[in-house]
Amino acid sequence: MWIFLGFLAMGASTPPFSIEINGPDLLFRFHPGVSAANLFEIAPHEDPMKAAGKRVEGATLVDNTLRLGAKNRETNGFFLVDQTGKRSGAAQFVTKWDTSADPDKALPTNLGIKGLQVQMLDDALTLGIHHAALNVNLAQLIRVPAQPGDETLTLQEKTIGFRSEVMEGMPIKNYTDKGIRVYLILLAYRSGNPEIDRLLLHPKMLSNAPNHLGAFNTATPEGVRVFDWVVSCMAKRTADPKGKQGRVAGWIVGNEINAHHEWYNRGPATPVEVVGDYHRALRLAHGALMRSGAPGRIYVSLEHHWTMKPSPDPKQSLPGKLFLTRLLELSRTHGDFGWNLAHHPYPENLFEPRTWLDIMALPNPDSPKMTFKNLDQLSLWMDRPEAQFQGMSRRLILSEQGFHSPAGPEGQKQQAAGYVFAFEKIQMTPKVDAFILHRHVDHAIEGGLNLGLWTNKPGQICSPDQKKLIWQVFHDAGTSAQEKSFAPYREMFTKPKK
Repeated sequence: MWIFLGFLAMGASTPPFSIEINGPDLLFRFHPGVSAANLFEIAPHEDPMKAAGKRVEGATLVDNTLRLGAKNRETNGFFLVDQTGKRSGAAQFVTKWDTSADPDKALPTNLGIKGLQVQMLDDALTLGIHHAALNVNLAQLIRVPAQPGDETLTLQEKTIGFRSEVMEGMPIKNYTDKGIRVYLILLAYRSGNPEIDRLLLHPKMLSNAPNHLGAFNTATPEGVRVFDWVVSCMAKRTADPKGKQGRVAGWIVGNEINAHHEWYNRGPATPVEVVGDYHRALRLAHGALMRSGAPGRIYVSLEHHWTMKPSPDPKQSLPGKLFLTRLLELSRTHGDFGWNLAHHPYPENLFEPRTWLDIMALPNPDSPKMTFKNLDQLSLWMDRPEAQFQGMSRRLILSEQGFHSPAGPEGQKQQAAGYVFAFEKIQMTPKVDAFILHRHVDHAIEGGLNLGLWTNKPGQICSPDQKKLIWQVFHDAGTSAQEKSFAPYREMFTKPKK
């Protein structure tokens, strides 16, 4: 198929066309200045800069637009190749969707920033939370082979089933019925089932990966189809405002990607490889959400290392700033889309709750770390025009962070003071939509950290025993009782007024 519009007159950095979903079709809108060229198509797992692609046949250009049937190609990329065999540049992906309305539609009104990774719903309601985060292991949502009644996907004569009962068991509606916004953290743990692991986990994931947590498989055709399908199944079940599932405010794709060896393992990898793989997963998840018509935003998960690496091994981690800079470049190059940031501004030393003492959290955009002490710098960096999407700042939530309570009589006071410092810092940073605390109850197998609002019963893993001092300041945060409750702890990080 030849396209005649004078392509050579365009600037090299300007994509020659954009793609949108229009009913059953992909609608290509070509910009002025496109010359004779062939349209080529690539699968989403292929390299969008280097893949040879397959020539598209049988399409007709009318008034600078071209239509192709969208079935089974909504996630594909497209690029032009001129008469000399030179490609126009990077492959482009769909950037406009029929369902691209306000992602906050039909969600509970955001009444405040206070959130929690909830273990006890009744206690969370007593605490007055506005946000809740839930971990979702995608490996638990599929089975091979499928069972009768499952929604299914067939791949090379194998039928995969979506486990609706697992999705329905998530307490999403319990929260949304109470006006609480819910965020799902999408993860992929090694399951022990070789077929499920082959489909969901990146083929280069190490067999001895820390935490058994892997990168999503965006490297193979089957992996891409399964990931896209699983997220689509979840999104469809949260799209119906009258459905029994409840609606999701945020979809956090993976966990602390810049520390990929520990939390998103795809084997030793360069920054280009890590961000390239993740960009595909993020774009696929965004597309699945948009096609379903479900509300909610897509988020990138990073931890607090900013211009320094979490690990000295350059193939085990990368600085958060480098990760976001590269991701922004890929987004713009291949068709920008509306992703947002879920940051984890833990204190620089996880065992030191007095985050105001952080040495490596500097008041500038090149700080080694981004913690609560310099959170305003992250907000300013994300607010720059080059980081924005369609002229607006990408949204920022703090989806996982906590404060350790050291042993001794001062330990719980220091933990409570850390929360007070952080909450007031966020109240002065208006770009933050949610501050979701980790954890509800101390956990016996968390490397010695005691991050909970409650202590754990002796001899148990994570059973609530006694409320800690932080419970009360958390309860009072964002209410009329905040000033009186916070004041005794504020004196720990500010000089008392004379």
